[in-house]
Amino acid sequence: MYRSGVKDLRGWGGKTERFQYNLSRQILNEVVHKFLNLYDADELVCGFAEPFFTDFMIVVAGLDEMSADSTITLGNILKDVVTPRDGAAVLGGRFLNRFRIPQELPSVAQLFGFPEKKVEHLLYCSRMVAKIDSVALQDGFDLYFHLMIVSNTGSWSVIQQSINPYTLAVRRYHWFSGKLKSFVDEPHIGIISDEIRPRVLDMTAKASQESRRASLELLSHDVPKLQRIHMFSRIPNQTTLDEETVKVADFLRPSERINWALVYKLENKVPKDYESLLAVKQVGTSIVRLL
Repeated sequence: MYRSGVKDLRGWGGKTERFQYNLSRQILNEVVHKFLNLYDADELVCGFAEPFFTDFMIVVAGLDEMSADSTITLGNILKDVVTPRDGAAVLGGRFLNRFRIPQELPSVAQLFGFPEKKVEHLLYCSRMVAKIDSVALQDGFDLYFHLMIVSNTGSWSVIQQSINPYTLAVRRYHWFSGKLKSFVDEPHIGIISDEIRPRVLDMTAKASQESRRASLELLSHDVPKLQRIHMFSRIPNQTTLDEETVKVADFLRPSERINWALVYKLENKVPKDYESLLAVKQVGTSIVRLL
């Protein structure tokens, strides 16, 4: 991805007044349905995959002063105004609501006439998008918002948001099925944040291609040796010969707790590719950092 702009996103501690919510809802209801009359549901899904389109909707609805929470409120309003009768559905949300897509999708799929395999594919895409931005991409931000917009043709886009618990800076991630070639190789349409970190673990970057390959190779070698290496990496007060003065961010340090039973299980049946590794339910941040 290339840098195309900067947007300041911060956690907002205020509360949306009911009259403000109703006014924004009225505006968005009219704008969204005008858009659907001119174009179609697929174009709406494609639009929300673009950061600028999402920001445009936020500004039109008068939500831009809410900073990061504008995305949350936008998602809530979209769930109100966009219905399957419009040819699209909005699923998920923030905190616990982001886990409700498996409960929300089947009823929508029935209205759209999706076969069971299509539903399973959409659920897989939702899970993998969340897994990528919280496990394959480790940047010190905690994911708390996951919104999926699905059209009646099966096209989808996802908007996710995460927060730095120390600075309250917020990062927004955009995905679109129409441009997705791989979940693990530069999959994002855009990542929006004003906080740039000098060191992150991004296993989806093109530069990480060899790291993804090496991670799978390590699983096919001596796991007890991997355990010993991990033990040495946790020795306190040890120094290295190079970059001795460089401070490693806490979120990049080797985890003390590793599910070694899972690592041995993966050794017996090494995943065919990095996406398959991430698709394993219990593979989390600690195992990705270990490898």
